[in-house]
Amino acid sequence: MIKRSMLFLACSSILLLLIACSGDSRTVKVGLAYDSGGRGDGAFNDAAYAGVTKAQQEVPVEVLELPATGTETDAERRVRLQQLARSGYNPVIAVGTGFSSVLSTVAAEFPGTSFVIIDVALDGQNIDSVVFASEQGSYLAGVIAATASKNGHIGFIGGMDIPLLRAFEAGYWQGAVSVRPDIVIDSSYLGDGSDASVWNRPDLAAQAASSMIGSRCDVIYAAAGGSNTGIFQALKDAGGSERGLWAIGTDSDQYNAPQLAAVKEVVLTSILKRVDVAVYEAILGVSKGQPVTGVQRYDLARGGVGYATSNKALAPYQTAADTAAQRITSGGITVATAIRHLTAADTGTAVSLKTGDLLTVTLSVNASTGYSWSVAGGTGEVLSEEGKAVYLPGSSSAIGSSGSYRFTFRAGKPGLTTLRLVYKRQWETTESPAQTFVLTLAVTA
Repeated sequence: MIKRSMLFLACSSILLLLIACSGDSRTVKVGLAYDSGGRGDGAFNDAAYAGVTKAQQEVPVEVLELPATGTETDAERRVRLQQLARSGYNPVIAVGTGFSSVLSTVAAEFPGTSFVIIDVALDGQNIDSVVFASEQGSYLAGVIAATASKNGHIGFIGGMDIPLLRAFEAGYWQGAVSVRPDIVIDSSYLGDGSDASVWNRPDLAAQAASSMIGSRCDVIYAAAGGSNTGIFQALKDAGGSERGLWAIGTDSDQYNAPQLAAVKEVVLTSILKRVDVAVYEAILGVSKGQPVTGVQRYDLARGGVGYATSNKALAPYQTAADTAAQRITSGGITVATAIRHLTAADTGTAVSLKTGDLLTVTLSVNASTGYSWSVAGGTGEVLSEEGKAVYLPGSSSAIGSSGSYRFTFRAGKPGLTTLRLVYKRQWETTESPAQTFVLTLAVTA
């Protein structure tokens, strides 16, 4: 009798162990729909796949990867997501803004499937919407670039000209001028918001970078996905790190990306967008039967953005970056998420901004007159001046010689205002209306 009881207990223990193990070993089928460029871009898509491999170390994961075509339509993106959902993949992870107009529809068709979208804020009962405070990481890029630049001239190259990338530019610009108010910043986008192929056009990126280098730009923030390769190559071909020419990469640690080994010497650092962490957390949530839903914001405080320290050449600039990061996380610095640049050609126009947006106005100075630009009116609660106007010299560094004045403003409370800048002699208190720049602004929340 005792032997039978012991045998029963032993069998029961084994059965319970098998049940427990079978519960832990349920394979998570992950469907990964890549953005343009696909895996191997050394950036955004690779970061997403890194999250899958990290999850595989903890739970059984089967993954199906579906790449994009360079000229993919919304209909084709929708089909990719539907294909993964119909095949039982859960979660289905859509990498990038290209899926913003189709994911909600597909998610509604498959209510039992968890959908994850990266870099887009969407609502839905079965949607995990992951966004990053890219402007905060980009602020650090600006601090590093301005500190490292020998020429006081840096650049920004984005892929598509879309709000997401404008946040990169705004943060970069704000961080750079916080260190050197008179720094010159060139900005360029490889395409408008309709052509996703620019994320994988290193030839276009190389042309843009070469043009900036020719203008004495010595640090370039590369935010163009798979096209970053062209920026790195252009900097290397122009003399690279030996000439003090640097790039700042994006999304993943591009200094350590195997496919970028030939050009890694110019990658001073990379601004990390922890797509890998977001994907990893989404997979683990599904594996536990607790899929994440709602908008998840990954910022500096959460460890969602940051910068890579792989290149030892970065060491002299880390203190400045770390100090800036601490001020952001403590609330001492509010980083803008959009920026608009205007010149004299824009006088008389009407501009719409959102609260917190940055606006720059750059106006030339005529060397023969000794006149300069100044603010005559229009600042206040609706629009405030962000620091004093900065003189950017041309061929001569003397104030009043040929060059330009750059004004920076930040949109404040919602409302209307008229910005008025006048061109007058510096030593005169009365206006000499040689020229006036007028702008009507509407600020919304």
